[in-house]
Amino acid sequence: MQQKSKKPKRLAARTVWFAVISSVVLGLACLCTGLAVFRSDVEKEAIYRACDTTLRAATAAAYAADTAGLAGDVMGVYESLTPEQRSLTGTEEYRRFYEPLESVSAAGGAHEELVNILRNYTVNVARLSIVAYDAERGALVFLADSREGEPSYPGEWQTVPDGLMTKLVEFTDFDGDGGNTLYEFRNDADRGAMCIAGYPILDENNEKCAYVLTELHVRNLNTRLLRFANRVATVILASTLLISLLVGLRMKKTVADPINAIADTATTYVQDRKNGVDRSDHFSSLNIHTGDELENLTDVMAEMEQDLIEHEEHITQITAEKERFITELDMAGQIQAGMLPSKFPAFPERTEFDLCASMTPARMVGGDFYDFFLIDDDHLALVMADVSGKGIPGALFMMVSMTLLKNNAMISSSVGEILAMTNDLLCSNNQMEMFVTVWMGILEISTGKITAANAGHEYPAVMKDGRFSLLKDRHGFVLGGMEGSQYKEYELQLAKGDKLFVYTDGVPEATDAEGKMFGTERMIDALNRCAGLPPKEILAGVQNAVDAFVGEVEPFDDLTMMCLEYRGEAETEKSL
Repeated sequence: MQQKSKKPKRLAARTVWFAVISSVVLGLACLCTGLAVFRSDVEKEAIYRACDTTLRAATAAAYAADTAGLAGDVMGVYESLTPEQRSLTGTEEYRRFYEPLESVSAAGGAHEELVNILRNYTVNVARLSIVAYDAERGALVFLADSREGEPSYPGEWQTVPDGLMTKLVEFTDFDGDGGNTLYEFRNDADRGAMCIAGYPILDENNEKCAYVLTELHVRNLNTRLLRFANRVATVILASTLLISLLVGLRMKKTVADPINAIADTATTYVQDRKNGVDRSDHFSSLNIHTGDELENLTDVMAEMEQDLIEHEEHITQITAEKERFITELDMAGQIQAGMLPSKFPAFPERTEFDLCASMTPARMVGGDFYDFFLIDDDHLALVMADVSGKGIPGALFMMVSMTLLKNNAMISSSVGEILAMTNDLLCSNNQMEMFVTVWMGILEISTGKITAANAGHEYPAVMKDGRFSLLKDRHGFVLGGMEGSQYKEYELQLAKGDKLFVYTDGVPEATDAEGKMFGTERMIDALNRCAGLPPKEILAGVQNAVDAFVGEVEPFDDLTMMCLEYRGEAETEKSL
């Protein structure tokens, strides 16, 4: 299709949206600056009130009560306590250490006088405290407090971080005008903005014996800031609305109306396509000649309409082929599932053992398979396998492998020979270079002895004495990998009640959302949690453990399991 030349881009030059954005940005900058100045003024006011109250309270406490005596009595008891006794702070038992002090317990004593003094100065602040400071332990030791319910009983203490108290301990400039009162302004998560100020109290030797601490909450700071912000925001909004109105009138004619025409045409186009209307000039019939991007858009939409019509038939063909492929894939999955033994109990007439197996493919068809069949009345063959490929190729290779293993098992009684013969047959015409890992065992039903061999498959798990553990058997080479490979057999003796669990790598390699694998340790833990249950419930328990681990993650590999419980001699033989 011939490409039409694009018109010059003039749309941005005709709009004045920059004025709207600029006014908003400028307004926000003014708002932020105003809020910063306003907040600074409020903080300065709070600092002045806190520092003034602190200085006046410290002066009153120094001259109107025996603060130094109370501090000496309380700290004397505090220092005499052991760490264990000191850790009881806040309890009645701890307070009894200080009750013998006359300055604490006597009516009209130094403690009572200081409390009354502090409460006289709490009009403009939230709390006033007189404390001693244990620099070695970083602890405030309370002498008096203006609030009830706080850790204010003489001798009670609490640790504080370095900061204001360290500055107060080092304070030396007592000029008496309050200008050197120390303070901190902070935002507390629970109490909001607040100012904490402090000032030392000197004894008769001009040594620091205690400190006055003032706590002032700026409770309405956020409210005042919000009120200020609302006023400025109102001005910004009004200005922006006026500018937007003027710009909008211009934009409607040059931008909105053409866009609406294109949108209406697009809606008509969609409806006509749904109703089967045969029309191909929806966009080409639009009369938009703005000489800018909108005219370019109209031309592109007209070209797109033509392209969609030309490709509709091709899309229909692709959809039909996809549906046919999905149907065939589903049929392949049903055929594959039909080849695996799925009726349980598999041998209801045989009471010497119980057997159950399951296969959950990662796709519609999988590459794993299991099999079990009676070779004769006293020998049961067990097979667990995992094909290297997935999908249709894996399913076909699985069917061939399964058939060869079963046929060879009827020819030879040796597991090693069965695997070797199967391997040679798979290698003889393996153009796709696929392979299969196999664990195979033959159970002698009368004795519980299993003769097994492993062709590159996962280690089996065996339950003895009520606990499952991995049996790390010797691995041979995979089937279909190299012609002439030999497979060494080994024996496993099952006693009555013992169980065998075989599986594919889809169990330990199941992966969660973080990329972690389920692993053999979690598998063994899951097996042991349901070790006393029948094989069917054991498989369900492991499946539930894997599902809970991976969560909503789509499985990457097939998950196949088989569990055998050996029950010993048949009931009919016991009765004889």
